[in-house]
Amino acid sequence: MILVDDAGWGSPVGGCLIAAYRVETHFFHWEEVPVNFFQGQAFIDRAYLDGAALAAKDAIAVLGPTPGEPIHICSGYVHTETHRQHPDWKIVKIKGPFQAIIEKTLKTYLHGLGFPYQGSTEEYGKLFYEAIRWLKGGNPNRPGMDPKRVLLAKSGWRTFPAYRDYPYRKAIDVARALKRRPRFGDWNGEEQ
Repeated sequence: MILVDDAGWGSPVGGCLIAAYRVETHFFHWEEVPVNFFQGQAFIDRAYLDGAALAAKDAIAVLGPTPGEPIHICSGYVHTETHRQHPDWKIVKIKGPFQAIIEKTLKTYLHGLGFPYQGSTEEYGKLFYEAIRWLKGGNPNRPGMDPKRVLLAKSGWRTFPAYRDYPYRKAIDVARALKRRPRFGDWNGEEQ
């Protein structure tokens, strides 16, 4: 059986990892949905959904699935296109060794980008705060972000400008207000 999961969706830094894991042998392989899929027009066009579907396909191919072998995938939003393309893959909650491996891989990936995060990647609030702090050059209360580091940010999120432009505590309030604003058409923040 092969399992498919993602890591990094909620991290403001870096892309998203899509990984496949063979339960019987513990063989693991991951692919990256690059951060540029989460920026600008690519984000608005939801290019990351096609990127995640391709990454899942490529990661599974490395494991060499046998015909009819069961494939289980997590339910995460980033897998929306993958679910559509592969309705025979069973949607499940991923737990156990695979979850631990992909989270450890995410931490190594983030370190490779220069973001020296030391906590658990499953502690979303801590990861988010530390990522914003790092993007702001170590001071979460400064307006603006380090010009080189911001290139590694998922800047397409609706609330990103709040965290980029305001001190952290103020950004929280601004981000909440942005989330409450009316939207039309889709969830990516296009305003009326």
